[in-house]
Amino acid sequence: MPVLDKNARVWAVFEARSTVAFDDMDARWIERLFKPFQTIEKALPQP
Repeated sequence: MPVLDKNARVWAVFEARSTVAFDDMDARWIERLFKPFQTIEKALPQP
C-alpha cells in the first residue's frame, strides 16, 4: 500500500502480512494511521 504525501507522491510503501484476511475495520485503521503523511510535503532529491 503506498503512503502518499500532500502532493500525492509516494512517501513510503506499507506492507502488511497477516495469517488472516484483512477486513474493513483493518483497512479503516490503516488509513487513519497513515493519514497524517498526507499533510507533509516530501522533499525532492537535490541534484
